[in-house]
Amino acid sequence: MNEERIRTLVRESAIRKKSIDTPRARALLESTREKMSVATQLPLTDTTATVIFEIVYNSLLSLGDALWWLEGYETRTHDASLEILRDTTINNQTELNHLPRLKDIRNNEQYRGVKITTEQTKDILEFWKTCGEEILKKAEERAKT
Repeated sequence: MNEERIRTLVRESAIRKKSIDTPRARALLESTREKMSVATQLPLTDTTATVIFEIVYNSLLSLGDALWWLEGYETRTHDASLEILRDTTINNQTELNHLPRLKDIRNNEQYRGVKITTEQTKDILEFWKTCGEEILKKAEERAKT
């Protein structure tokens, strides 16, 4: 992410300058890997769709938070957590454009009571498979150093 955008996020209080915290990033990455291991093994039904969606969405947020800690920033908003994911270079770069839609689905459920469907949960699981796993691997590599 370019320095001008980072300054804007700091000015907007979306992120706050801290020290690089590799141990915290590693802990978030480990937690993300564990949660996703469980989420991908749960049977997808109408009853479990919302829970699985939330696990995956929160894992994406944790992944974004970990990336910010590796840069020396603490996130203050979900948008900042998602923005650093969108800024990550991966093989399926255009798929990252789905993050705002996933956020809308989550917010509709969380704040408006709109039920998450199994199809929406399949979408976020596919997003994890095509994007999240690659970003997680890259973040884990960065956290090793």
